[in-house]
Amino acid sequence: MVAQTALPAFVTVTPPTLAVEPAGLSAAALTATVLGGAPGVTWRVREAGGGSLDSGFHYQAPPTPGIYHAVATSTADPTAWAEVSITVEPTLA
Repeated sequence: MVAQTALPAFVTVTPPTLAVEPAGLSAAALTATVLGGAPGVTWRVREAGGGSLDSGFHYQAPPTPGIYHAVATSTADPTAWAEVSITVEPTLA
């Protein structure tokens, strides 16, 4: 009998990039999908002071322009994660 090895989980996120005005709220919710593992992720913003996610997974930008990252980590396999790169900058009128 040959032992089968389970493939590691893989996380994908949508959208992969996002642009938001300072102190603005993203129009679209961030979503994550776990492939090859149990469903479920936890979200966090990597940078301290880099904004937050509301209960609907919309990104709330900080007042300070910059590049921030929202990270989705598999709840079943913490080595499986993906991130959304978020640019916070004023819109030029």
